Amino acid sequence: NLNFDPNDAFVLGAGLRPDDHTTWSVFRVQDNRFQTGQRITHAVWRHAPAEGGHRWTVDASYKHGRPAAGADFVSGKGLSVTYDRGHAFVRAAWDEKVNYSRDDMLRLSVGVRF
Repeated sequence: NLNFDPNDAFVLGAGLRPDDHTTWSVFRVQDNRFQTGQRITHAVWRHAPAEGGHRWTVDASYKHGRPAAGADFVSGKGLSVTYDRGHAFVRAAWDEKVNYSRDDMLRLSVGVRF
């Protein structure tokens, strides 16, 4: 599971900051230890308007791999949209084949950053 231990994966990415308020990044995380072929690629857009105090983030992803060595391959897409205001945030996320399983997941998160 690539989400559990970053020591079991390679990460390669690049980013761009076209202005003071916007960033774009693309990165890939790939299994390097368990022969599952798990890999997930993210494209992330983040924008904090000039008036400050809040920020939008959109993260689109695609994953492919096996839940365990020798198991069938699964593929899925994901999308999350996050709105930050001050220390608070709200996030809605759709994740197909969550943790490389056959299950899909819709999540709504509300929280405080500290």
